[in-house]
Amino acid sequence: MKAVRVARRQLYLMTSTVPASTTTSRSTPSTSDRVLTMETLNPNIIAMEYAVLGPIAARASEIEKELQQVCKLFMLADRTATQHDRLLAS
Repeated sequence: MKAVRVARRQLYLMTSTVPASTTTSRSTPSTSDRVLTMETLNPNIIAMEYAVLGPIAARASEIEKELQQVCKLFMLADRTATQHDRLLAS
């Protein structure tokens, strides 16, 4: 989690520009020298994924599995009811 924040901060610092009125007398590279494109971006930043960890994510995964099982049961019940209705209609 900390690595993600650090990478985002570094990316922000690489892409941010400094207004001319706030520059100091010391020698700094101009913003035109620091162009950030997909080609110049670190490949690790491009491949970075947000990792969700902890009990909330684990519980969310459990709830998702439970919902999938309930959906399957409802679909089965609906199919059975439809078949039953067809038998009664004939």
